[in-house]
Amino acid sequence: MQQTANTVLSVKYAPEIRNASSCFWDGHHVRCMCIVDSNPPSEVRLLSDRELLNTRTEQFGLLTIVTLEADLGLSSSVKCIAYNTMGNATLLMSLPHCHIYIYIGVSIGVALLLLSILLLVVARKYSQIRCDNESAIEHNHDLGLGNPQYAVPMRSKCADVHYSDHTYGNEEIFDPEDDALYANVRH
Repeated sequence: MQQTANTVLSVKYAPEIRNASSCFWDGHHVRCMCIVDSNPPSEVRLLSDRELLNTRTEQFGLLTIVTLEADLGLSSSVKCIAYNTMGNATLLMSLPHCHIYIYIGVSIGVALLLLSILLLVVARKYSQIRCDNESAIEHNHDLGLGNPQYAVPMRSKCADVHYSDHTYGNEEIFDPEDDALYANVRH
């Protein structure tokens, strides 16, 4: 009878980054996982905007798994770099940014809404002041009062004041001489 000897063969090879390596948004942070198969095991680094990131490394036989959990701001990608004595490999993983676009869109919408409200309030206030000033100047000129110190206030004829009650619709029959007659009466 012949005996056979079992031989374990150890093949060395350069790092190979697995397709399962990726980045995703977990609701609070960006998580990236880079999975590298190599013999001997690789050193694996994650970079964002040429800056080395703090990661957690786990070794499972010939697999090296590097995990990142961080807030990367507006970075668009993370680069996974793996190297050993046999060679190196690089993978550029894009970052999901849909949450950032939502925040930017909502912020822009709120800003536009507030700006619209502010412009409306300023326009109405300016219109009312302008209308009141024109009415007072016109009325005082009709009465021959040149000095604004002695000006008699007059009811506004502005079109932006709307009353639904017919009682207030008497401005067409208003006589400016009545104001001159009652100008000396104190309220």
